[in-house]
Amino acid sequence: MTREPTLRSVADAADAARFVGREEQLRVFRQLLDAEATSRVLFVHGPGGSGKSALVREMTRRARVHGFATAHIDGRRPVDVAFAAVAAASGREATGVAFVDEADALGGALPAVRDRLLDSLGGGWRIVVAGRHRPDPTWREHGLDAIFVDLALPPLSTSESARLLGLRGVADEHSADIIRWAKGSPLALTVASVDPAAADATGGTGSVPSAGELEQRLVAWLTGRSTLDAAADLIDVAAIAPSVDARLLAAALPGRATREGMPALLALPVVESMGQRAVLHDVLAAAVRERMRRSEPDRLRELTVRIVRHLGTRARLGEVAALMDLSQFVEHPVLRDAISNRPGPNHYVDLPADGEFDRFTARHGFDENLDVHEVRRWSAQPGRLWIVVRRSDGEPVLFAAFVPATQLRDEGPVTASLLDVALREGIDLATSYAGIGMLADAPQDDLLEASRLGAAALVARHGRPDMTAVVAHFPAPDRRPLPSVEPITRMMASARGRPVVLTDFRPWDVARFVEAQVLSELGVAAPAADALELLGRHDLASEREALLSAVFGDNPRDRRLRTVLDLAYAASPVTEAEALDELHVSRLTWFRLLREARERVAARTAAAPAPAPAGTKLAPPRH
Repeated sequence: MTREPTLRSVADAADAARFVGREEQLRVFRQLLDAEATSRVLFVHGPGGSGKSALVREMTRRARVHGFATAHIDGRRPVDVAFAAVAAASGREATGVAFVDEADALGGALPAVRDRLLDSLGGGWRIVVAGRHRPDPTWREHGLDAIFVDLALPPLSTSESARLLGLRGVADEHSADIIRWAKGSPLALTVASVDPAAADATGGTGSVPSAGELEQRLVAWLTGRSTLDAAADLIDVAAIAPSVDARLLAAALPGRATREGMPALLALPVVESMGQRAVLHDVLAAAVRERMRRSEPDRLRELTVRIVRHLGTRARLGEVAALMDLSQFVEHPVLRDAISNRPGPNHYVDLPADGEFDRFTARHGFDENLDVHEVRRWSAQPGRLWIVVRRSDGEPVLFAAFVPATQLRDEGPVTASLLDVALREGIDLATSYAGIGMLADAPQDDLLEASRLGAAALVARHGRPDMTAVVAHFPAPDRRPLPSVEPITRMMASARGRPVVLTDFRPWDVARFVEAQVLSELGVAAPAADALELLGRHDLASEREALLSAVFGDNPRDRRLRTVLDLAYAASPVTEAEALDELHVSRLTWFRLLREARERVAARTAAAPAPAPAGTKLAPPRH
C-alpha cells in the first residue's frame, strides 16, 4: 500500500515548484557532488533577501535525488543538537551533504563549527555554508583552498523576477512596478507578490501593494511581528544612510534626544551591528525609502540632505569610512559605476598570492608585452600598494600596484610616461598616486566591477580622503571599460609613448568631488569654501597663518595641535613615519590629534575662498 504524502512533503513539492533561476549556482553544486571533483566545501553568500535559504532547500532536494544523505545546521539554533544529527547521519552514510544555513548567526563560532565538520565527516561528504558575508581568509588557509569554492548570489534577472511573480499569481500588468522596486531580490519579490491561493479566493489576479503595505509585510516576514520596537524616524534614517552611528543620528534628527536611538536600533532583529554602527536590512530599507518617496518626498529629501552634508563634513575631516558611505548616494548612471563603493555581489578585493603575478601575466598575454620586464621589476619593489580584484570563484580580474606619486621614478618607458604626465599636468604629487594595472581578458561586466572596486580600494588604502589625482598605465588599454570611467578619467599621451590614464578630482580632492556630485543631484549647492581647504593652500600663506593663529592659542595643547597640522599639510611632504617620530606618538594618537585639530579648524570660515564648485553635475575635463 502506497503511503499518503505528508503535509511536509506537500509543502516541499510546492516550494520546489516555485523555485526560480540560480542555474549557475546549481551547476556548481552539481559539480560538487561529482565523485571525481576535488571540491568538497561550498560557501554561498549574498545580502539579506537574496534567496540563500531557498537555494539551500533546492540543493537539499537535488542532493537527495542523487543519493546523498543530508544533515542541517541552523546557525540560529544550538549547534550541539545539529552536531548530533550530523554525527548520526555521517555514521550511517558514506556520502552526504552537511548544510550550514544562517551562518552569520554563529558569529565567532563559525570557524569552530567548520573545523569540527571537517574533522568528523568522512571523505565522501560535502559541506555547504550559506551566509550574508563573504568567507574570511581562514577558509583558504592550511590547504582548504584546494577543496573550497566561493559562490556569490547575484540578483535575479528581469526575466527570472517576472517568472517568480507569475508563479505567485501576480498579473503581468502589475509585474513591471514590482520588478523595478525589488531590483532582483527574491525576498522583495516574494513579499510584494500576492499569494495565489488568496488571489483565487478573492477572484483577483494579483495587484501591487502600497508602499506602506510592503513595509508592513517585510517587518512581519523578517521579525514575525507587526511593528518594530523603535521610533519611526530612527527607522527612516537607517533606511536612507548606508550605516548609522550616534553622530549621524544626531545630525539627521537635530533637536531630538537621540541618546537612546542607537541602542534601540541595534536591538532590532532587522539591524546588523557593524561595531558601533547599525545597518538596516537591505530589502526593508528599500521598502521604507519607497514608502517615503511616495508619501513623504519632502521629508525624504530633507533627511537625505542632512545625512549627505554630515557625511561630507566627516569625509573632509579625514574619515574614509564616511566617504565610502557618501559615495553610495551617487545616482548619476555612469559616474555611479565609476566611483560608488556599493558592495559587489560577484567580486571582491584581495592581495596577490605568491607567484600569482607571473601566472596572471602569462594567462592573459601580458608576458608578450615589451614592457613586461619593467612592469614586473617595478611591481616587485618594496612599498607597493597592491590591489587584486577577484571574481567570487577566486579568479583575478584586476592586478594593480600603486605608489604615492612622490615616490615615482623614471625606471623605463612606463614609469617615465607616468612621471611625464604627472609633471606636465601639474598634479599635486603629495596627494596623488601612480600605478600600473593589468586587466584580464574577461567580459565587460567583470572589467567594470573590477575597475570600480579597485578605485574604491585605492582610496580606502590611501587612508585619507584628500586624494586629488591618479596616473596609471594599462598595458592592455583596450580592455578598460572606458565608457564607465570616462567622467573622471582622460587618456593622456606621453613623451615616452606609453598611454597614461589620468583620474583627476581637481580642483577638489575626492571627498569634495563626491560631496559636490551628490549635493548637485539633490539640487543643493555644494558647501562654500571652508577653513579646511585653506590648510593646504600654501599659495595663500598670510591667510592660512591668520586662520591658524585665530584657532590655536599659545598653550601647550594648542601648540601641539598646530604642529600636527603643520606636519600633515606641510608644503614639502612629510611621511607618516616622519610625523610620528617628530611628535613621539603612536599612529593611533596621531590620528586622534589630527582629527581634533581638523575639527577645531572646521568651525572657522576661511578668510580666503577656495575654488568654487562647478555648476554642472560633472566637472568638465581640462584639456
